[in-house]
Amino acid sequence: MHLKKFMWPLALVASLLPNKVSGQTIFQGLRGPTNFQLDERLSFSNNEQGTNALTNNLILKYWDGSKFGKFGFVSIPYRFIDSPNGSNNGIGDISIGIGPRSSIKNLNLISYFSLTFPTGETNDIAIGNGRVDRKVGIAATYLFHNRNAELTTLLEYNDTGRNLDRINPPNEVSMGFVAGYKMGRIRTATGLVDLVKGNGDFLLNLRNGVRYTLSPRLHFELYGDLSIKSKTVPRNKGVSAFVRYNY
Repeated sequence: MHLKKFMWPLALVASLLPNKVSGQTIFQGLRGPTNFQLDERLSFSNNEQGTNALTNNLILKYWDGSKFGKFGFVSIPYRFIDSPNGSNNGIGDISIGIGPRSSIKNLNLISYFSLTFPTGETNDIAIGNGRVDRKVGIAATYLFHNRNAELTTLLEYNDTGRNLDRINPPNEVSMGFVAGYKMGRIRTATGLVDLVKGNGDFLLNLRNGVRYTLSPRLHFELYGDLSIKSKTVPRNKGVSAFVRYNY
């Protein structure tokens, strides 16, 4: 079955969910109100080479402490790829991470070290990278204007490993920010996300998002991404819908 026929309907469903591609999100430096969070993400993207990707990413998060504490996560993606050369689907590369976190007045920080394992298939139409990546990152959220406004930033360094062909791709730096404001139960945000590779290639995306908080335990987020500048890395456009439940 040709995946393109059902990717667009699924992307439309995602865009209609009630109110990020690793990416910048609202409140990324904040811990949730409980120790555990179930984070379900559905993302669709299309690049200029005609490749469509639909990813369902299940993330289990843990955090503790008030001013200081620990943070950890496990990320399990399932990917559908439809390209001019063929289609494939299956579990992607699984990641696990851990690190310290802190909240000092209006400044909230989450830092982490993570490993991404080559659990995704790499034959023909690849859904994985076929290598072990080591990442270190930090997310910061600063709240102001009576905590109605926020500025969230992210910086991540990816030390890429050798793939199955014994090739070590350039290391990568991901960085970005979103600025947002609260209006009732809705919080809107806009910002930029940049991926820079060690050989000078890069991709810069504009990201807009909205978050709807149903209760302290449950909220929804919707993001749209559009590439505005790149070097060698294919430009893309996409939509992502998140459902997060704290327990």
